[in-house]
Amino acid sequence: MIYFLINIDDYKITEHVPESFIKNNYSIYEYDLIKKILNSFYNIHNFEIKYTENGKPYLDNNLFLSISHDENYLCVCISKEEVGIDIQFKKEFNNDINSILNVDKKLDNNDVTNIFSKKEAIIKLEGKRLKDINNINIDDYHIKSIEYNDFLLNIATFR
Repeated sequence: MIYFLINIDDYKITEHVPESFIKNNYSIYEYDLIKKILNSFYNIHNFEIKYTENGKPYLDNNLFLSISHDENYLCVCISKEEVGIDIQFKKEFNNDINSILNVDKKLDNNDVTNIFSKKEAIIKLEGKRLKDINNINIDDYHIKSIEYNDFLLNIATFR
């Protein structure tokens, strides 16, 4: 499993991005980073990125892909096993989010942010939609959590 986290303000695009891939402000950075990872670590130079009906990106080879962004950061993960990744800046949530996440209302914002990010990574792993978030049991998955400065990075895989 290989993942890279970049600040798009400091990142220089070096690859041509196909028009069909550009979907949002992060698209050109996503494509460029995916291409660099595939070229450098997997010696893959020809690939296509496709999307499921729910919008989950996948590669046209036997590798798995997950993408996340928050604020001006982008994270791309490529793996030989199915994977879901989420980057989440720590933020203040209102009490409604605890009900949506199906968690204790007494948790502090760091804990709520971490649970939200873990569940978001699982949604990406499973190819589900955000509306499914309250039905997810974190304990059913293997999750690697990384806390760095003001954000959390969670990587989910099947047990």
